[in-house]
Amino acid sequence: MDRDKVIEDHADDLRMFPVIDEKGDKKKTLYDWAKSYIAAGMSLDNLLSKRADADYDSRAGAGLLRSNIVGQIRRMREALADEVGANPKLSRTLVDDVFSYYDQAAADFTAKQQANKSKKAAAKKAADIEAKKSAPVDKKPEGTPADG
Repeated sequence: MDRDKVIEDHADDLRMFPVIDEKGDKKKTLYDWAKSYIAAGMSLDNLLSKRADADYDSRAGAGLLRSNIVGQIRRMREALADEVGANPKLSRTLVDDVFSYYDQAAADFTAKQQANKSKKAAAKKAADIEAKKSAPVDKKPEGTPADG
């Protein structure tokens, strides 16, 4: 969005560079490419904003969907491992090669969850300490006999 505000300042310079688009059109310039790049970014921002604003009920099935997908991926991994075990022509690292991106994403997700739990626990502990500090102390006056 910041670039959209200043692209016109550089329009003449950007128009000096011709580019060929995916259709083979040679009449486009770097200015056209930059404008479409910015428009795509703004469209993505709009979609993400709409997703964030979606009400909770529209995402209610997300947990079940995620669980089902994780189960399917596990079954795919097991089936591929069976194939690798049964077929000596297949690479011994095929399962790791196929699922490495997924494994990294899952590890990142787990690490992020752990970090969030740690932050929440630390914040709760700090809040509990503050609550104890500000809580009124029920002290008996000096010279009062002890209970019991």
